[in-house]
Amino acid sequence: ALSPSARRRSWPVSARCEPPCLPPASSKKLPQCIATADNRLGLSKLFTSFEPEKLEMTVASWYQEHGIEVHVGKRATRIDRANKLVIGDGGLTVPYDYLVLATGSYAWVPPVPGAAQKRVFVYRTIQDCREIIEASRDSKSAAIIGGGLGGEGG
Repeated sequence: ALSPSARRRSWPVSARCEPPCLPPASSKKLPQCIATADNRLGLSKLFTSFEPEKLEMTVASWYQEHGIEVHVGKRATRIDRANKLVIGDGGLTVPYDYLVLATGSYAWVPPVPGAAQKRVFVYRTIQDCREIIEASRDSKSAAIIGGGLGGEGG
């Protein structure tokens, strides 16, 4: 937590976020979502009602109100430490004095036979849920292997 004196200071902040959702893949379009931070603990709720906006941790205007410049879908690809620059997709270059790397996570899939097949999914993002929902339209059964978010309850 920031001290009261630190909270009164003003620093320019720039954030980059990979897109959590891609455009709909089918004619039975699920809504597109572009959020900067979502509550992944609620992902299983998307299987009963696809409302990704309910997982957003804050509204987009909050970032503007707090002077945070957000670049959604503009992943950082290189850090130029000598010149204190973050370079990313599309050539977007942002200077920095201090740099915080919040790299997130990825879903690790063990190297087992069949793991790379078309209808094998990971479960970590809103887009992952979208793909599982799309595949389930013509499926009769499914198997869940592993733990983590799949067993979250609620």
